[in-house]
Amino acid sequence: MNLREAELALNELERQLYVYNHAIGIVRYDGETVAPRNSAPARGRTLGELSGIVQRLMTSESTGEILSTILAAGDAADRRLRRRAEVLSEERELLVIMPPEEYIAYETLLGEAGAVWREAKWRNDYAAFAPYLEKIVAYNRRLAERRDSAKPPYDALLDLYEKGTTIESLDPFFERLRADLTP
Repeated sequence: MNLREAELALNELERQLYVYNHAIGIVRYDGETVAPRNSAPARGRTLGELSGIVQRLMTSESTGEILSTILAAGDAADRRLRRRAEVLSEERELLVIMPPEEYIAYETLLGEAGAVWREAKWRNDYAAFAPYLEKIVAYNRRLAERRDSAKPPYDALLDLYEKGTTIESLDPFFERLRADLTP
C-alpha cells in the first residue's frame, strides 16, 4: 500500500468510525434523556454490539496496515495526516489489548450501569449500584495491567487522559490546591 492509498483508506475508515460512534452517542444520549425506564438491558446490548464492531474495525489487519504505512512515511505524509494516524494508533492499542468478548461485555455493562446508577442515586441506594461499580473497577484494573504492568494502575489509566501525567506529578498540585481551598 502506498501513502496515497493509505490516506484514502484512512478517510474511509474514519467515515465508518464516525457513523458507528455517532450511533453509539445517540443510544447513550437516549439512555440519559428519554429512554423508557426498563430499556437499559437492551440498550446495553446494543452499545456492546456497536462497540464490538468498532473494535473489529480498529483492530483489523487492514487498519494496522493503513496506520503503519502513514506513520512509516515520516515527512512524506503531511503533519495533519500523521497526527490522525497517531491518534488512531493510540486508540487502536487500547482495543488490541482487550479480548473482544471482554470489551463487548464491558461496553454492555456501561450501557446498563448508567440507568442503575441514576436510579440508585435518586433512591440513595448505593447497594443497587455496587455490583456494577465492582465490575467496572475490575475491568479497568485489567486494562491498566495489560496496558503497562510496571506502572501503578492509576498511572497507567491516567496517561490515557493526560499524557505523561503520574500520581507523583499530580500530588504537589493537589496539595497546593488543598492548601488554598481548605480554611
